[in-house]
Amino acid sequence: MNEGTSYSTSLFGLGLSGSAEVTAFEQFVKASQIDESKITQDTLDEIVHAYPANTEQLSFSTGDSLFDRAATWYSDSMFLASRRRFTVAAVKLQPVFAYFFTEFVPGDSPQLGGTWGVARITVSMHF
Repeated sequence: MNEGTSYSTSLFGLGLSGSAEVTAFEQFVKASQIDESKITQDTLDEIVHAYPANTEQLSFSTGDSLFDRAATWYSDSMFLASRRRFTVAAVKLQPVFAYFFTEFVPGDSPQLGGTWGVARITVSMHF
């Protein structure tokens, strides 16, 4: 599941590469923040390095480099990082678990991957 795909659709299919892709990715990262003035160029450089263009190393790859980078970054920073931080703290006090969905909902766009709709359908089918 890549929660970031539905937040990154504005970048899908733009066909940018090179410095134009990096600029668009950096603008997306900054625009996703409450106060983009707090993000330094050094931080952006680290993010660009951590989410490289045209790679299969990202958690979800559609072949659209800019979209894949943005969706993976958004998923990691806005969803997974907070869950990991909470889990690390909570596991000291009680057992914890997390769901991992890889199913696609028939008829949904493969570019969006498994989304929260999968979670709702899967969980409701088990009750």
